[in-house]
Amino acid sequence: MLWFGRKKAIQRLTDSTAEYAAGRMAGKLKSSDYPSELQPLVTNIGLLADMLRQFTQDTQASSGQVASAVNQVNEAITNAGLLAQDIRHEAARTRELSTALTREALAANQQIGEVMEAAQSISSIAGSIYQDSGKTKQSAEQGFLQVGEVANAMSDIQQASSALEERIRSLMQVARQIDAFLNTIQGISSQTNLLALNASIEAARAGEHGRGFAVVAQEIQKLSDASNQAANSANGLLVQIDKGIMEAATAAEQGAGSVERGMQAMTQAEKSLKDIVAATSHVEAQLAEESAARHKQLHATSEATQMLASMTDLCAQAAKHIDSMTAALENQAEHFNETRNMGRIMAGVADDLVKTTGAIMLVAMQDSEQQALKAKINHLKDIILKMVKDSRITDLSIKGHEQALRELLDAGYGLEAAWTNQPDGHFIVSLPSAGIANASSREWFREALKGKHYISEVYVSAISRQPCITLAVPIRNYQEIVIGVLGIDIRL
Repeated sequence: MLWFGRKKAIQRLTDSTAEYAAGRMAGKLKSSDYPSELQPLVTNIGLLADMLRQFTQDTQASSGQVASAVNQVNEAITNAGLLAQDIRHEAARTRELSTALTREALAANQQIGEVMEAAQSISSIAGSIYQDSGKTKQSAEQGFLQVGEVANAMSDIQQASSALEERIRSLMQVARQIDAFLNTIQGISSQTNLLALNASIEAARAGEHGRGFAVVAQEIQKLSDASNQAANSANGLLVQIDKGIMEAATAAEQGAGSVERGMQAMTQAEKSLKDIVAATSHVEAQLAEESAARHKQLHATSEATQMLASMTDLCAQAAKHIDSMTAALENQAEHFNETRNMGRIMAGVADDLVKTTGAIMLVAMQDSEQQALKAKINHLKDIILKMVKDSRITDLSIKGHEQALRELLDAGYGLEAAWTNQPDGHFIVSLPSAGIANASSREWFREALKGKHYISEVYVSAISRQPCITLAVPIRNYQEIVIGVLGIDIRL
């Protein structure tokens, strides 16, 4: 039922549209409050106002998201530019290292060539040593055989010397027997001489009758003298023979000693020759192994030379690619600068859009409503300040945050959303899902991260796309260091 006339109705409609034009779009028109002829106009203005409200809400939410995204893109561009600069520096350093590596590879290739020449010389010398070692081994083996023959001859000499010593001892025994026999003959000769003398004396006493016996006695005495002389002569010969036998025995003894020493020398020479043959065989085997190792070394050195040559070529190619990459990075840096400038322009446009849409008031509250809202905000502030001390929150575990935030939303405090962030702005948990990827550019996050308690003006939430007020507080650890942010959207 109308309580005013047409003129006042038109004035009221004019005032309402003036409020809309001034950006204060909280009030809503009711067509039933106006005359019938104005109701279509009021309805259309109301629909237009509703469309503008929805557009403003969407624009405010989207502009906030765009501003956040642009800030993130600008940060990413800045980081990418810094990374590209680091890459350019590293590319320059890599170019220097590649050049140095090429230089070192060439030097190493030259040194390996010298090593290869030295190895070939050593191989040639070792081959000569191997041949000489073979000749030495043959000579030592021949010497060993000859020493064996000499040792056999010395053994025969030793046996003959032993037999000679035995015979000399037999001759010495025979000489002793002859000497005893001659002594007996001399004794008999002396007795015979005495008997002949006695017979001569008796023959003289017999006179004529003993003259014949005297002649016999004289002959016997002559025979005795002759026997004595012969025995003396034989004794002299025996002395000479005995002297010769003694000298022969001494010589035989010395010869036996010489033969014994010769045998010892032959044994030692035989052992030495065995050692020489064994050592020569060992040297020959080592030279054979060393020859195989030298061939492997030469093969490996040749392959290393080829690898170094390939590496040098690769280094040169890498240097060319690095030069191309450096040029591309320089072009990229120019594009980054252009993109960064575009990002700044977009950030300015997004900020202007936020300010422009933020100037449109979608919610109007009476003083009593504002007082009630203030009390509600203070109450919720106390609740979340208590919550951020909960171990489920301070442990920064996703499961604990989901549980705590779900309890907060289900407590009936009239909240649109609740979330937590890491110090880099990334969301730990957001209920419902966050409308932005990173909160580092948002004022509520920056202020809370500084340790402040932030309360926003009325704006459109990027999560619910409805007018709300954001309340954000810091999360601290036991050392009172800020380790995150907890935020809520209060429904209006």
